[in-house]
Amino acid sequence: MVLLAFGLFAIFALWAIYKMVVYALPCLIGYGVAFVAFISNAGWLGACLIGLMTAVSSFMLLRFFLAQVQSTPGRWTIAALLTLPSAILAYRIAIDVLASDVPSEAWRQVLAIIFGLAAGWIAFARLTDI
Repeated sequence: MVLLAFGLFAIFALWAIYKMVVYALPCLIGYGVAFVAFISNAGWLGACLIGLMTAVSSFMLLRFFLAQVQSTPGRWTIAALLTLPSAILAYRIAIDVLASDVPSEAWRQVLAIIFGLAAGWIAFARLTDI
């Protein structure tokens, strides 16, 4: 029974990391706005609602800009803006996870870079509907 609970928790944790990596920029924007709202005495509920609305609206706005911009450099800039935080976040997660399992610093860096690039590509494909 404990093994089943651990397995379910592991699956949930991987799902949460995947979602967080794909939607890193809107989550960070929403978190920043929620933090400012909280320290401005909006309360927990108000800060959560404002942060959620900001995250969703920033995601929709960036996707709208990506769909409306016709120039290739502009599209690549918006796509990089959406996916670069995802790649950096995935790299940092990989470094932390691999710290105890991979003794070689060079291999740890190589694996973390591969993980960051893969997560950046997944975020790019997911957010641009390729």
